[in-house]
Amino acid sequence: MSDNSHCGGCSGCASGSHGGCGLCCGGEVILCQEEVAILSALAQLAFLPVACHEAADSTIYLPVTDDYGLSPTIFSQVIASLSFKRLISVDPDIPVSNIDYRACHSDDKIRCGSIALTTFGQELLDFLAP
Repeated sequence: MSDNSHCGGCSGCASGSHGGCGLCCGGEVILCQEEVAILSALAQLAFLPVACHEAADSTIYLPVTDDYGLSPTIFSQVIASLSFKRLISVDPDIPVSNIDYRACHSDDKIRCGSIALTTFGQELLDFLAP
């Protein structure tokens, strides 16, 4: 049986509802098209801007540009999923230089941050490359 004690919301393969997080089950990672799009953008640029808003029980990630064609809700879910799968790191307090975060988000509670590939994320991209 797989050790999924460190998987958070993933229930592991034994339950039949594995989330493809890659933390248990021998490294299996399941990606949707939107996740691949964000990872592909990170393959081109070392850091991407992200705005973060702390909600009562979670963090909401907001796009700073419209480059991905995703609604804010889907974008937030994709960033949270990639972070959970350890493919990206999110730093809500390190903004990308030369990006005007306030042009898209004027809320004072927004934190200007960035996302970057992790080593695991880079390895996955190398594996996916033709």
